[in-house]
Amino acid sequence: MGSVFTHSASLHSRLARCYVTGMAAEGVDARPADERGYVYVRLTGERFEAEGMPADAAVELKSLAELLFQLARQTWLDEHPGRQRVPPAFDDLFDLRLVSIGEGSAVPQLVLHVPAGFDPMDDGDDMLPAMHRAPAMLVKALETARDDFTVPATFPSREVGRLARIGKSLGENESIHIGVPRPDAEAAPAPSPIEVTSEVRETLALIDMAFRADPEPEPTVLEGVVTEFDSGEQSFHLRVIGRPGLTRCQLVAGDTTLARAVIDVLAEDGVTAPDVRVQGWAVAVGSGRVKVLHQVTDVEVVRTTEEKALMTRLDELTALTDGWWGPSSRAVVPGVAEATRGVLPGLARLSTPPLIVPQPDGSVVIESEVAGSHLTAAIEEDGTAMFLCVDDPAADQPDELVAAFNAEALVRFLEQGVIDA
Repeated sequence: MGSVFTHSASLHSRLARCYVTGMAAEGVDARPADERGYVYVRLTGERFEAEGMPADAAVELKSLAELLFQLARQTWLDEHPGRQRVPPAFDDLFDLRLVSIGEGSAVPQLVLHVPAGFDPMDDGDDMLPAMHRAPAMLVKALETARDDFTVPATFPSREVGRLARIGKSLGENESIHIGVPRPDAEAAPAPSPIEVTSEVRETLALIDMAFRADPEPEPTVLEGVVTEFDSGEQSFHLRVIGRPGLTRCQLVAGDTTLARAVIDVLAEDGVTAPDVRVQGWAVAVGSGRVKVLHQVTDVEVVRTTEEKALMTRLDELTALTDGWWGPSSRAVVPGVAEATRGVLPGLARLSTPPLIVPQPDGSVVIESEVAGSHLTAAIEEDGTAMFLCVDDPAADQPDELVAAFNAEALVRFLEQGVIDA
């Protein structure tokens, strides 16, 4: 039967101990040349001499695929300084597939499938090139482990555990060979593949143990509220959003400017303060919680207290349900809520905090005052229309406007009290 393997699939659990036959997947001959030979893999040992691959060996391919994905991701990030995340399409584009098995069950053919309609020449984010450099990074790490009993300095330390899982399902006299294929040949590696023998696997396990015992700090960014500052220790506590407990953050020694910035955003009551983004170095524990953030180099306000208060108010409004103001009243329309949330940063900058009021028809009204004029801005329909009104006591009648929703124009109206849209 045809078989397809992706980096997120679990063939072992689906197929138990039955055997996967080595027939090519339907349509494999039509795949373009740039899909061929993503990584060379060969399994050796008595079990792999018969036709068909033992299903319990699929765990090796799964471990390999997961590691290659993470290495491809790290390669892309290393090549794009300043970026914290890969492009949204990266996960879907990394589509590693088992399309056939050669020489009995010894040589599974793994290709990186390029989806229909995707032109590698138009890959402006350089995602595919980063993915194709991952196998070489893996081979280099295995060679360094075999020869020098360590991993390269450029190898991400958090992936050492995945590296040590390669070959874990194999027996004493079984091994897996991994190499970088030649561009013109799907199966043949260039240069010679690294053989992950039982001795190499033991070395990898020891390296993993060493890294777990003394893990290296990595660049880390946290968001939360500063609750306490210790001027003597030049450190502060951060209540991280969505995580229990506090994280102790240690400033770079002698950085008095950063210390003053921390004091400016301190929550004296432990709660009321702007949300800040803090950057430093940390080792995460098993739960993902960061206990200590070392060498903090940046503290940046991402949400002011005014914006947080408005967000809380909007959350109260969106919690309303149909019938909240009589049988015919409606909950706030989702599109209206989304549009309102988009203007909150601008509303937080107003000299006078605005009043946000729900309407029975599902719309939202924002009220404020400028120079004695009462301002009303309504976000209506599905967040696609707005109504602006200036009620100046000195004017004969209010100045009104009905228009398509425009976040910048709405905020400018509430700032200046003038309709210019």
